[in-house]
Amino acid sequence: MITLSVLVSLVSVALAIGMGLVLAHVVRAERRRSDARVAALSQMAIDDFMPEPEPASDAPVMTDDAVDGLFKDPAADSPWRARIAIAGALALVATVVLGIASLRSTASRTAGHQAETVSTPLQLLELGHTQSGAGLTVAGRVQNPRGGQPVSDLTVTVFLFDQNGSFMTSGRTSLEVPTLGAGTASAFSVTIPVNGSVARYRVSFRDSSGHPVTHIDRRNPASLVRNAPNAPNE
Repeated sequence: MITLSVLVSLVSVALAIGMGLVLAHVVRAERRRSDARVAALSQMAIDDFMPEPEPASDAPVMTDDAVDGLFKDPAADSPWRARIAIAGALALVATVVLGIASLRSTASRTAGHQAETVSTPLQLLELGHTQSGAGLTVAGRVQNPRGGQPVSDLTVTVFLFDQNGSFMTSGRTSLEVPTLGAGTASAFSVTIPVNGSVARYRVSFRDSSGHPVTHIDRRNPASLVRNAPNAPNE
């Protein structure tokens, strides 16, 4: 997203510079034409006040057509070149705007697809723990429900808390199944070295980008009763 913003900024600056150059060229051309008209009119005014010399006997006599041709305004430059340049610049701007809109639409569709991928909550089917000299081991099983979009590279994080509700430490691991398709389940096991008594722990899941993935508790009530006397869990 940052790359797209930088690209849009660079294109905008380039277009502004290009349009400025085109405008400067048009202004210079118009100024040259205006100066030429002023110079021609000034010369014609000076010639009107100068007395006409007597023509020599052998000098050719200038006809009215020749005089008209001499003082005829020079042909003005065609304005179509500047118009074509402006039209080309506007076409370039329209092309860039359409391209940026297409990129944003693609990014929005991708973001929508990613949101749809994780919109269906995972189902926590099993969860338990054992404590030994190595620490606390939390194991369980999670399932991607039927109709859910496939998700890959999920990780499970376990947070430990003491009797006062203060955070102690955490551990993280990947699911045993790399990609969870619709209706697919995977086991996980996290061993966390810890000193002291653990009052409760919390389990959460994250995708490959580190964003949390919601889950709902689908454990058998019997397993909840069985795990209750030890470290409470959620």
